[in-house]
Amino acid sequence: TAVDTIVKPVLEGMIKEGKKLPEVLELKNIPVAKFKKALLKQYYAAINEGVKNKQITKEEAKMLRAAIKEKVMSWLQTK
Repeated sequence: TAVDTIVKPVLEGMIKEGKKLPEVLELKNIPVAKFKKALLKQYYAAINEGVKNKQITKEEAKMLRAAIKEKVMSWLQTK
């Protein structure tokens, strides 16, 4: 996805240069909603891996997903 292509090298570089995340997303023409969706996908994959490896229970995973989703959705509120 577009988010995956910039997350590591470009995003980190631009933020280190002092740009704010909303500015970087705008410069790269990535809608905030798309960024959030891609970010959640990565978090959920890590949670699923934890369940698969029996590091956390399914119930813990459910609570983590809900908490992470709430937090991510509160970021970069659009007007």
